[in-house]
Amino acid sequence: MNNSKFDLFKGVIFHPFKTISSIQQGEISLKSPLLLLSLIGIISAVESFLATRKIVASLLEAISTISGAERFARMIAAISGVFSFLGGFLGVFIAWIGATITFHILSKLLGGEGRFKKLLEIEGWCFLPQIFGVIVELIVVAFYFPSIELPAQLFSDPTQFRQIVENLTKTLQLSTAMTFSRVFRRMMTFWVLFLSGIAINKEYGLSKVKSALSVLISYFVYFTIFILLRG
Repeated sequence: MNNSKFDLFKGVIFHPFKTISSIQQGEISLKSPLLLLSLIGIISAVESFLATRKIVASLLEAISTISGAERFARMIAAISGVFSFLGGFLGVFIAWIGATITFHILSKLLGGEGRFKKLLEIEGWCFLPQIFGVIVELIVVAFYFPSIELPAQLFSDPTQFRQIVENLTKTLQLSTAMTFSRVFRRMMTFWVLFLSGIAINKEYGLSKVKSALSVLISYFVYFTIFILLRG
């Protein structure tokens, strides 16, 4: 496979069937997918950090009048900032490995024969559309993040924690910019799933129907787990 990395980048976007087939036939190399995923992870980490920082800033403003609470809140702000950055970065790799493992198992169960490491490589390339998603999210968070109003009295009563969360959630859901960001990111996710179906078809030799089934089952499992965890 003599394609340049830029050719592969364009190919995955504009000629996915031909390009993924070319990657599948080449030698296994995880270097480029790792670089791509690292870039996505860094942008996602910065976006998560900025979002957390702005939310915490609203919390600090709300509790500034409560004696002794601000110092504790600043400590929480520092900790949450670090965890949001690490979570944004590592989440990309967890999703990549988790998706590959799930696709590999389901493809085997559906009668396919393929290499896990090769699928890992191709799936890394399949995550390419997510770079557009995280860039849009970063722009929205940096310039269009909604103003969050949290009455100080909510923090004087520990039983009001649920109300605080509901206020945050409602504000983010009503924001046009945040809604656009979520919808656009979801579209990029479906694009990734479409590319993953091609990858399974090429690497495991499954029919297009079985390849699509493998992807859809995986997405259904992920979505169900997400709903259950969200409560």
